[in-house]
Amino acid sequence: MSEPSTDRLASVRADGRMLWGVVAPTGFVALSHRFTHWAGLRDVIAAGAVDTVLDYGRGMEPSHAPGAFEWLPPVPDPEKIVSAHGGQVQGSEAGPGEEPSLFPRFSRSFTGHEQPLIRPGDCRDMSATAALAAVIGIGGRRINETHALGHIAALTLCADTSVNAGGCDTGSSRAWRGNWEHSAAIGPWLVAYREAAQLAGIGPQMRVNGAACGDGHGQDMASSFARLIAAVSTHTTLVPGDIIVVGGAGPAAPLQGGDRVEVSAAGIGALRNVVAAGDGSG
Repeated sequence: MSEPSTDRLASVRADGRMLWGVVAPTGFVALSHRFTHWAGLRDVIAAGAVDTVLDYGRGMEPSHAPGAFEWLPPVPDPEKIVSAHGGQVQGSEAGPGEEPSLFPRFSRSFTGHEQPLIRPGDCRDMSATAALAAVIGIGGRRINETHALGHIAALTLCADTSVNAGGCDTGSSRAWRGNWEHSAAIGPWLVAYREAAQLAGIGPQMRVNGAACGDGHGQDMASSFARLIAAVSTHTTLVPGDIIVVGGAGPAAPLQGGDRVEVSAAGIGALRNVVAAGDGSG
């Protein structure tokens, strides 16, 4: 895997406060106090100021060393998160011309890098797929697929999970399988999106306890994101900070308590979490 981009933005918690800033080779550079008119990275993205912030923080000494902060989802407060399986987006699981199946996700269903993935105490099975996530920078409604990639501000990684627990067996309850609190992960950071070439040949790879699950290839991520952005914006207006998740085309990996999960992709980095058992409340 190639080294991740040096243009990385992150949200963290340190000293009881949420901070945002840039990721340095030796730690985290908080910029929240220097740009107080932007409460978080969603505001930075909405202002079209990703490059402004990256340029400002480039070369600065870290304000927080590794271990002095906790990683949060890079955009902790998106208005919308929508995901779809890679095969569904590309049509291998849907007929030609059919819209992919879209799955709304709650922000509380995600946790950050190096934070536990919570497996509910009454869980019968839990599985995960490696996914790539695009953060919307320019909003819109009924976005044309041809121009859809121009609406992306940044990329990140996702351990996209499904949990079968309690009454989640039939009917509308199936929608909750992907929304158990802190059962999935996103991060560690945002990599600025600049051109479609960043998506060429990229495939998120999952490892569980060090063993590869799937080959990390198989679908055209640029085409997947373009199609999904167009599909979502047909139903609702996309706004800056919204997150579009495209899962891998391979089978989901089963997870047990204590499993070490890693999702990686060339040019972005690696998202790591450990599965922890919950108390049964989800």
